[in-house]
Amino acid sequence: RGISVSQAGQPEVAARRVSSLNDGEALLGFSSGLCSGRCFLYWLIFLSCLGGLLFGYDTGVISGASLLLKERFRLGAVELEAVVSSTILFAALGSLASGPINMRL
Repeated sequence: RGISVSQAGQPEVAARRVSSLNDGEALLGFSSGLCSGRCFLYWLIFLSCLGGLLFGYDTGVISGASLLLKERFRLGAVELEAVVSSTILFAALGSLASGPINMRL
């Protein structure tokens, strides 16, 4: 239902996904030479690790800033927890929203 089959017997949805992956490789410059698929995979792994590192760094910065926020704005324990957890909530919402946006690009 909703997936048509091309003449070669492959679903067109899978062909579009492969095509978009190849477009991504070409966009990043990995489509030619010996370093096509493997370098693209390593690049994706590197970016994922960098994202995790930066998210951990942000969590540490928020932890240090929470002491100053508590004093400056006279926040209670529940209010401080809401401020700190809101960053994680918006990070999760942003990552959920980025998938459909990237699929349209």
